[in-house]
Amino acid sequence: MSLQWAAVATFFYAEILAAVLLCSPFISPQKWLKIFRSRLVRQVVNRGKPYFSVLLLILVLLFMDALWEMRKFDSSEKKGLRNNTVALEQYHMKLYRAQWNLHLTSFSLLMSLLLRRLVTLQSQQALLQASREALRRQALGALEAAQRFLDENERLRAEDEALALRKRCEGVPQEHDHLAEQHHEAGEGLPEDQKNK
Repeated sequence: MSLQWAAVATFFYAEILAAVLLCSPFISPQKWLKIFRSRLVRQVVNRGKPYFSVLLLILVLLFMDALWEMRKFDSSEKKGLRNNTVALEQYHMKLYRAQWNLHLTSFSLLMSLLLRRLVTLQSQQALLQASREALRRQALGALEAAQRFLDENERLRAEDEALALRKRCEGVPQEHDHLAEQHHEAGEGLPEDQKNK
């Protein structure tokens, strides 16, 4: 394996390791978000963007090269090698290497896209969880405030009822005096034998 393909394989295995870490249930999305937002990671990302773009371009070129190598080994060449086993073996070895390189670069490109998406999803999940927690706290606060308002309303209603009852109670002696007065006046106009009754 040449040096360029060894580098591609190393890059691919590093991508697999990064994907496994990003999918790990042991590291919460909030921790990933803190890592992604850290100053060190932001500096690495900002400085590494051009290099990463060049690396992806190299991967695309290597993919196209591997594709071209595979197409080079078509069945017409294989027909002429049927009588020569050593040449046929060499042919199969080169075809296998071209297929291996094609798969390696294609999976490496795919993993690059998947890693970018995983980072985005982890960040979004952390933000959604933080938002959900804030909404939960806000809902609990609103529930507590509503309960306080209901309690206050109930207390005010009881005070209003007590005030109304007190006013009625204060009016009862006056009503009693008024009725007694009416009864007394009504009793004066009656004959003496009905008054005693």
